[in-house]
Amino acid sequence: MKNAYLDQVIEKMKKLANHLTADVQAYDEGRIPTVWEEASLKNKWFILPFIRYAIEHWAHLFSDEQSFRFWLERYDLPVSKRKRVLLILAGNIPLVGLHDVMCTLLAGHVAYIKMSSDDDVLLPYVLDLCKNVGLVQEDQILFKEEIGKDFDAVVATGSNLTANTFKYYFKDLPALIRGHRNSVAILTGKETKAELDGLADDIFLYFGLGCRNVSFLLVPENYTWEPFHTSMLRYERLMDYTPYAHNYYYYRGYFGMMLEKNILDKGFYLLRPYDQIHSPISMIHYFTYHSLEDALEFVKERSSVIQCVVAGEGIISDAVPFGHTQKPGWDEYSDNLDTMQFLTTL
Repeated sequence: MKNAYLDQVIEKMKKLANHLTADVQAYDEGRIPTVWEEASLKNKWFILPFIRYAIEHWAHLFSDEQSFRFWLERYDLPVSKRKRVLLILAGNIPLVGLHDVMCTLLAGHVAYIKMSSDDDVLLPYVLDLCKNVGLVQEDQILFKEEIGKDFDAVVATGSNLTANTFKYYFKDLPALIRGHRNSVAILTGKETKAELDGLADDIFLYFGLGCRNVSFLLVPENYTWEPFHTSMLRYERLMDYTPYAHNYYYYRGYFGMMLEKNILDKGFYLLRPYDQIHSPISMIHYFTYHSLEDALEFVKERSSVIQCVVAGEGIISDAVPFGHTQKPGWDEYSDNLDTMQFLTTL
């Protein structure tokens, strides 16, 4: 049954991919899809180039039959008993909650979706396309304004404080709860220009708002910042967007008043020597290591708050290549918690 089920799903997913690809092509030709424009107007952080990036990535995922099969063949699908799964979604970057929704629907459950008000335009649009191509049934999706109590399990994402609240509130139900994480990069000073260009994407795509965005750098002693900055200049245009510019000017002024003299002002972002993984928008924290072993130990000690580690080949196991943090595959789960395993064993 699994192979027949996957064959049917893949055929419909390719149709969905074609719809999304057509939207990208329309945008590239100067015809902005109405729903993109609506989403961008509603959320000042969802600028059109970033919406395009997200839509193109999802189109690729929906059309990649090989990786999709490799992902789902390890699970027993569809489930024999349909459950009502409450999904409390984040909204920090475009379609950030879509993976949870697709996992729930592909498992065969009913998705009770509590959207973030920051991303309540693009998600319904994509799910309508899912219905139109027959990928999901009409009664598999229910949008909820209030959480209520009419569900059997929960998948929720929020801040660390919110996650703790969720854990208490849903303590009597099967629940997969995620908090906040950030990503780091280990640099050796031997990175190529192409790798540093990719790192610029890892840092600045979506204004750095995603858990997969690199907010922290590990650099060797006497690291030369010039090549790094040259690659970062690809995103200097972010200063054209008022919300980002306000953050840059605010933190530049704030730390200037605090007289932190070690901060490097690069004109549209700030480099601060600080050992906290999370950094504010427009600021990158960094830590200088004495040896690569020290860098690896630093990462190991903070693994519970790290989503991705970006590094060159052979530096650390399970590293994400430069430029790929915002291109997660189907089997790359938030907080490294296997969502599909949770859903198929309810």
